[in-house]
Amino acid sequence: MECLNDGAGAKADQDETGENAKIEALLSRISRLAGDGFVPVYHSIRASYASLTTLANDMETMRQLTLLKDDAKDIFHARKYIANATVPADKFANLAADQETLLTELTPSSLTRAKGRGWNAIGQGAVSFKVRYSQVYSEHHQRFHDLLPEFQSALATAKKRSAALGSLNTITELGVRDGTNLEALLAALPEGPNPCQTRKIDRDLIDHPIPECLVDLGQSVPVDTLARLSPSIWRGEARPKGLAGCLWRRS
Repeated sequence: MECLNDGAGAKADQDETGENAKIEALLSRISRLAGDGFVPVYHSIRASYASLTTLANDMETMRQLTLLKDDAKDIFHARKYIANATVPADKFANLAADQETLLTELTPSSLTRAKGRGWNAIGQGAVSFKVRYSQVYSEHHQRFHDLLPEFQSALATAKKRSAALGSLNTITELGVRDGTNLEALLAALPEGPNPCQTRKIDRDLIDHPIPECLVDLGQSVPVDTLARLSPSIWRGEARPKGLAGCLWRRS
């Protein structure tokens, strides 16, 4: 139980925590069953169980849990991998749906269900998810880092020109400022991480859903936003009117 619960990571919700608490409670009840002979054992059972049907259900759950002991580490790693994978539902609906299904199936309460799918079937689904996720992530990672250097260069240039425009706007004698606060809009754009030196990351994805550069499927290079802002900077839409405008156009 400790091994399986650790694999839940930060994504364990309230319902799952409650289900796990029920399993831990039944294990606690069973642990109190003891005695030297049939009669003492029977009395210990009656002290913990008002219904023998509940005892039978607890014993079946414990039996199912015991069957998982040799696979606990594999279940732990599968659950941790899938829980740590960031899969935006708006971009990868099918993959996100499979992730939620697998996370539910990999909970102790689901794995110990007598008529559940069982670890063998769920494990195959986890392997399939990892393969599909790795392919999608590899393509995203390649595209992200292909766009990143040019974007960072363009953003740096835009910030320099915007700063120059901002300096010009501080000269009140040149006129009243007209336009938007481009410096603030540019500052809000994330520069992104350093370009990843490793483009072939298939091996890294075997054990970890996110490689060392820490780019996940939810991140993107905001080239479209910068493209919308850049014309305003080059046209000087945030420039002052009058003489300042003339100076900006000549620059």
